Amino acid sequence: MTKKNPKTNFQKTKALAGERRCLVSGEPRPREALIRFVLGPDDMVYPDLMEKLDGRGVWISAEKSVLQTAVSKRLFNKGFGKSVKIPENLVQIVQDGLTKHVLDLLSLANKSGAIETGFDKIKDASAKEKFAFMIEANDGSLAERNRLAQRLWENIPIYSLLSREQLSEHIGRDCVHLAVKTNKMTATLQKEMMRLDAFLNEGQQNE
Repeated sequence: MTKKNPKTNFQKTKALAGERRCLVSGEPRPREALIRFVLGPDDMVYPDLMEKLDGRGVWISAEKSVLQTAVSKRLFNKGFGKSVKIPENLVQIVQDGLTKHVLDLLSLANKSGAIETGFDKIKDASAKEKFAFMIEANDGSLAERNRLAQRLWENIPIYSLLSREQLSEHIGRDCVHLAVKTNKMTATLQKEMMRLDAFLNEGQQNE
């Protein structure tokens, strides 16, 4: 029996413009579905969530289990072609970084007037405004969340990744329900929400 070459699929699959290969799977994926990592001068691996750090980078699918595989199998050594150092809490560092990035974008979107909050205000605004997606506190009432979604929209994406405290702190007022209007800034926010969702939920993004 002839043994198959495990590199065959990798070699035949060509990355398209805007795609990068996942270090773990070897498959090309859109950049927004990946996380870039760079090597510091101390040979320590650092996540480059904003993709602005200098130096050669490697890319890993934005899924917690995939990153854990890269760490446990020391695939960063292969990716960078040398022995590298990995922070013990790299997975948590990435999760915290993705969360902070989303919250910062949410704060900016709110300041631009692209966020509506509160059950009644969202319901009233929906009569004249079509929202791009909703954000629900993950410790809010599930029944109320479902009631609002079913009453207003059937297929609107709903992201429930952040706590009431986190949302309220970055919006500047107590909130559980947030509806997000469509504009360039909130399109970026949604992409980052999807990436955080994928990281926390093993790639099962809410679309």
